[in-house]
Amino acid sequence: MSFEAASASVSALTADPQGFDRLRRAAREESPEALREAARQFEALFIHTMLKNMRESGFGDELFGSDQEKLYQGMFDQQIATHMAQGGGIGLADLLVRQLGGRVRRSGRRLCRRRAVRDRGGLSMSIMGTGISGLLAAQRALAVVSHNVANVNTEGYSRQRADLVTRNPQALGSDFVGNGVNVGSIQRIYDQFSVAQLRAASSSASQANQYSAMAGRVNDLLASSTAGIMPALQDFFDAVQGVANDPTSQAARQVLIGTANSLASQFRFFDAEIETIRRDGNAMLATAVEEVNTLSAAIADVNRRIIDAGIGARPNDLLDRRDELVRQLSERVAVTTVEQDNGSINVFIGNGQAVVAGNEWRAVAVVPGAYDPEQLEIAYVNAAGPVVITSQLTGGRIGGLLEFRSQILEPVQNAIGQLAYGVAATFNEQHALGMDLRGEAGGDFFTSLGNAGPPPSTAVMPHGRNTGQPAAALGVTVSDAGALTASDYRLDRNGANYTLTRLSDNRVFQLGGFPAAEVTVDGLTLSLDAGAIASGDSFLIKPARNAARNFGVAISDPARVAAASPLRGEAGLDNAGTGTLGAPVLFDRDAYTAQAYRIVAVDAGGTGAADGYEVLDADGNVVAA
Repeated sequence: MSFEAASASVSALTADPQGFDRLRRAAREESPEALREAARQFEALFIHTMLKNMRESGFGDELFGSDQEKLYQGMFDQQIATHMAQGGGIGLADLLVRQLGGRVRRSGRRLCRRRAVRDRGGLSMSIMGTGISGLLAAQRALAVVSHNVANVNTEGYSRQRADLVTRNPQALGSDFVGNGVNVGSIQRIYDQFSVAQLRAASSSASQANQYSAMAGRVNDLLASSTAGIMPALQDFFDAVQGVANDPTSQAARQVLIGTANSLASQFRFFDAEIETIRRDGNAMLATAVEEVNTLSAAIADVNRRIIDAGIGARPNDLLDRRDELVRQLSERVAVTTVEQDNGSINVFIGNGQAVVAGNEWRAVAVVPGAYDPEQLEIAYVNAAGPVVITSQLTGGRIGGLLEFRSQILEPVQNAIGQLAYGVAATFNEQHALGMDLRGEAGGDFFTSLGNAGPPPSTAVMPHGRNTGQPAAALGVTVSDAGALTASDYRLDRNGANYTLTRLSDNRVFQLGGFPAAEVTVDGLTLSLDAGAIASGDSFLIKPARNAARNFGVAISDPARVAAASPLRGEAGLDNAGTGTLGAPVLFDRDAYTAQAYRIVAVDAGGTGAADGYEVLDADGNVVAA
C-alpha cells in the first residue's frame, strides 16, 4: 500500500462518522475477508500516522519500494491465514504492529548500510533505532508528567519520575557506539522517614482534636457564668443568708426553697448532660472502630495486588494508595508498620496486635465493660475470642476518646457527685440542729443521698466473671462526706486477703477483718450484706456516680425551714460577776434532751472564789461539771 493510498484510506475513514466503529467491529469478525479489510485499515492508519515524517524526510524510498503493494498484500494474506488457523481475530492489532515494526527495522538496516557514516572498520550505526529510542523515551517521560498533572489534587499521590538509562552500546572494534536511550524505571518521589513522621503527626493531631472537641463540651457545661453549678450554689447561699437575717420572713423562706430546687435541677441537668456526652463518646468510639476494620480490609486488599505484581515490581500508584490508607488508619489509632520481602506490609496497633498481615486482616470490636456495660471497651478479635486492649491503645480519634473518658468525663462526673454529697450532707447536718416555725427540730433539708435511688447514689458493679455463690451483695455507704474523694475504687479478693484499690493513684488498702466486720476507707463504709465473695472476685465502686442524679429537696413547706436555734442563754438576775455567756450551740442532736439547764459557778477548791462550773438540769441534778 502506497503512502498516498494510505492517506486516502485514512481520509475516507475519518470522514465517515461510523468508520472507526465499523473498523472495530470488523477486527472482531471471524471471516478472513473481514480480517483482511481490518488489517488494511490498520495498516493505513499506521503508515499515515507513524511514518509520514520519515517519508517526507527522504527515508520513505528505503521503506516503501515500487513493489510494496504486492509485498504487503502477500505478507498480510499469509499472516492473516495463519492467524485464523490459530483461533481467529484476537490480537490482530498486535500482529499488525509486530509485522510493520519488523518491516521498519529491516528497511532501516538497509538504509544504514547505504547512507550511514562509516568509522573504524566501516561498521554502521543504527540512526533509525537511536532516534526512535529517544522518541519512545520522551513519550514515556511525557506520559509520566501528564500522570503527575492529572493527579495533582489526588490525596496521597506521590510525584513520579521517569529515570532514563543508556541502551547497551554497539561494539566497533575497540570502541563502542551508543544505541540510544531506554526508560530504566519510573520512580515515585518518596521519603520513608517523612511519611512515617506525617503518619505519627496525623495520629497525634487527630487525638488532640478529638480530645479538645469533647473537652470543650464539658467546659461549656461547667464554665457558664449563668447556667453553671457555681452560680446556682451562690444563689442558694445568698438565700440562706436572707433567712438568717430575717428568720420569721415567709418570703425569705420561700426564696430559699426555690433556689434549693433550682440547685437540685442544675445538679440533675449536669448529670444528664454528662450521660449524653458519654453516649455520644460511645457512638464515636464504635464508629471509629468500624472504620479501623474497613481500612484494615482495604490495606490487605492492596497488599494482595502488590504481591500479585511480583517481587521487585514498582506499582507506584498501589504503593501510594496503601500509604494513604495507612495514614487514614493512623487518624483513627496509632499504628506501626513492618515491610515484608514480597512488598506487602504488616500493620500493628496497641502493643503489637496485627490488624493487617500480608493479604489478611484481623477485626477489632467494641464490647461492654467487664464491670460497667455503659463503658465500652475495645477488643482484639482472635481465634480464642475477644481480648480487651483498651489500655494499650493511643493516638488517633480512638486515643482521644479514651483519654477524654479517663481524664475528664469520669473525674468530672465523680467530682460533681462528690459536691452533691458534700452539699447535701453538710447542710442537712446543720439544718438538723435548728428549729422550725412549729417548734420542732429540723429534719433533712435535701434528700439523703445515702438512701436515694434507684439507682443508688453509690454504684457497686461486680465483675462479669465473678464466681461467688450465691452472688455477693456488697454494701457501700458514704459515712463521712468530708473524707470522700472523687476517685473510683476496686475491691478484690485474693485467697484470704481483701484489698481496696483507689484507682486515681492506685493506692492499695488492706481490709483487715472484712467481710466479718465493716471497714471504713476514705469516708466509705464497706460491708458484705449477703452472698459470698470467691477468691478472684472483684467489684468496681463508684461512690458518687449517681449522687447528682439523685440530688433533691426534701421539704416544700417554708415553715419547715429550721432557721432558729433550739438553745438560748441568758444571765441570772442575781449574778454578781461580769462574765457573759456566748450563744449555745447544739452539736449532738441525738444526745440532747430538751429542758432548761443552768450553769453555776462553784468554789470547788474552798478558796472563797469561783474556780469551777456545774451544769444542772431542771430538777437541780448535776449533769456536767
